Amino acid sequence: NTTTCSPNGYGDYFASVAPANVEAGSNMPITVRVPTTWTEQVSVWIDYNKNAVFEPNEFIHLGSNATGGTINASIPVPATAQLGATRMRVRVRFATALTSGQACTTYRFGETEDYQVNITPCVVMNLTSQPADRSVACGGNTSFAVTATGTAPVYQWQFRTSAAALWQNVTNGGVYSGATTATLSLAFVPISMSGYQYRVVYSGGCRATDFSSAGTLTVTPMIATINPAGSIVRCSSSTTPTAI
Repeated sequence: NTTTCSPNGYGDYFASVAPANVEAGSNMPITVRVPTTWTEQVSVWIDYNKNAVFEPNEFIHLGSNATGGTINASIPVPATAQLGATRMRVRVRFATALTSGQACTTYRFGETEDYQVNITPCVVMNLTSQPADRSVACGGNTSFAVTATGTAPVYQWQFRTSAAALWQNVTNGGVYSGATTATLSLAFVPISMSGYQYRVVYSGGCRATDFSSAGTLTVTPMIATINPAGSIVRCSSSTTPTAI
């Protein structure tokens, strides 16, 4: 919604602007654009328990426009939020940040606008597919993946070097990318990683942390066409094939 300053610094758009649908237990993305001429502080309240009172635990400070006129943030919607339409208040104040108890306080320079959000049920996250075993030639690329249903899925891939080893979190870099997504990608896989196992630790807006079954990686020796004759190609324990 785009507005200029409202009369008395207050604009009620609860009924005139279509409500946003958000799932309980999810992170609701929000963007607020304010003038760049002055430093503005932006805060939001959402009446999660629908008692017509903006309480301190319904508050979040989004930040300021000190680095530009657009503030991009997210609001964690509690899984316990009451379902249905409720009021969201966005407040902008010059220079000084608002605190949780200032949903209705007066100030000289700023703007207050009310909107409607519709809170929908949190859907329990479940995996609908598990990581499958993968076989790849040394120096090749592969991936492990899961699919899921449910609200606000969160992923963290883990690996272990053998079935008897401890699980460790995967971090992006080197061989790996997508360590916190539904698909873990591996590039230029070395022969030394043959036998590694992979699983994903996952959670959701209304789902406790759990983990998938494990998929096993098999790395096979590279089969090379050698040209010119007499060259030797080997697959090393490094992340890329080596020619000597």
